[in-house]
Amino acid sequence: MDAGPYGWTALHNFVITTPLLKATTMTKLIEVAGLDQVRTGAGSRFVVADKEMAIFNVDGKICAIADTCPHAGGSLGMGKLNGTIVTCPVHGMKFDVTTGCFAGTSDFGVAAYPAKVVDGKIMVEIS
Repeated sequence: MDAGPYGWTALHNFVITTPLLKATTMTKLIEVAGLDQVRTGAGSRFVVADKEMAIFNVDGKICAIADTCPHAGGSLGMGKLNGTIVTCPVHGMKFDVTTGCFAGTSDFGVAAYPAKVVDGKIMVEIS
């Protein structure tokens, strides 16, 4: 019997599933651009380690999310930023750039990546 991603134990005709432990993924901090390349209150599109990312400058705080809107494929980095909310330029879907979630939700959206500024350079953590 193939248990898929779970281990299994037969006990009195019951199957008990237990998640298998996986190796910890190593992350890397990668330089994306100079801070001056993303103006305050706006975003830009970048390709970082083969991932399309939208980088935003929210009053000096750098936020990084996946660039492609899952609804219509628009570039979120090219969307209009209002506070922490970016609007997809294709069909108007709204995302919180601090979390990657659809505006008003806490668990659906696009990937978000840890980001910071080091010596005037925008750095993003990816695995």
